[in-house]
Amino acid sequence: MLGVVADGWCPVRLVLGAAHLVVAVLFLLRGPELARASWTELALATPGLVLGGLAFKLAEPPATWPPMAVALLALGAVFACGSLAVLGRSFAMLPGRRELVARGPYRLVRHPAYLGESVMVASCVVAGAPISVALAVLPALVLRIVVEERVLGRGETWEEYSRLVPYRLVPWVW
Repeated sequence: MLGVVADGWCPVRLVLGAAHLVVAVLFLLRGPELARASWTELALATPGLVLGGLAFKLAEPPATWPPMAVALLALGAVFACGSLAVLGRSFAMLPGRRELVARGPYRLVRHPAYLGESVMVASCVVAGAPISVALAVLPALVLRIVVEERVLGRGETWEEYSRLVPYRLVPWVW
């Protein structure tokens, strides 16, 4: 089997397990919300979470992923988890205003963790998920970012930060 190491460990499962561990630790350590999103804002942001998971569900079984898909997954996961780690106590799964973070990759783009997640979704397409799912993730992610920025914009520091870091997801693009 292509995606299984001789001792039975599957690289895809290792990467996803490590990413889940990072998220779990950050979830436990996160600080309090300074402002909450409305129910409507939470509902608008949720499809971005669900569709990413659907891409993994529709990809081939993890043990059969080609090396290119595993490499993309690992690259995206390292970037996403590194970005989330920089957030530290400001980590959140859904929109909510916490202390603003403007260091590390957040000096280059406002949502680097979502960039890493997008690479992870692309790895699912390389591993056999329908491209239509990945294409559905993109507008859901854009909506999630717009909603999140609406909530973050209620803080005093957001306007200055968004002026200093003009790109949301990809430098010089958007």
